[in-house]
Amino acid sequence: MHVHQWNKEAFFPLLIANGVTGVRDMFAPLPPIKQWRAEVATGTTIGPHIVAAGIILDGPNPPCAPCSIAVGNADEGRKAVLTVKEMGSDFVKVYSMLPRDAYFAIADEAKRQNMVFAGHVPEFVSAAEA
Repeated sequence: MHVHQWNKEAFFPLLIANGVTGVRDMFAPLPPIKQWRAEVATGTTIGPHIVAAGIILDGPNPPCAPCSIAVGNADEGRKAVLTVKEMGSDFVKVYSMLPRDAYFAIADEAKRQNMVFAGHVPEFVSAAEA
């Protein structure tokens, strides 16, 4: 179920041929995904139902800056949740270098916004806390 969609021509036929009718895209630009959803909905493309995170939330110096929203504290974390919601993300994806206070603020804000919260457990948070 965890995928990173980049080429519908390569992936969609393989997914459907193997009985995969729904995927959760953990990171990909949203504009193409929105287009693919429209194509699947209208029947112009055969492909899976896609639930997508879009951009990811990571710590203050993310390794993939254009692919992430840099979050350094709790306030930035809450704002980032609102940003990904506004962008049309189906859920919030967190990544490995989020500071503790930002991680917990993101979790809280995602809950307030009725958004699913998923992804990596940051280095500064234990699995039990997550």
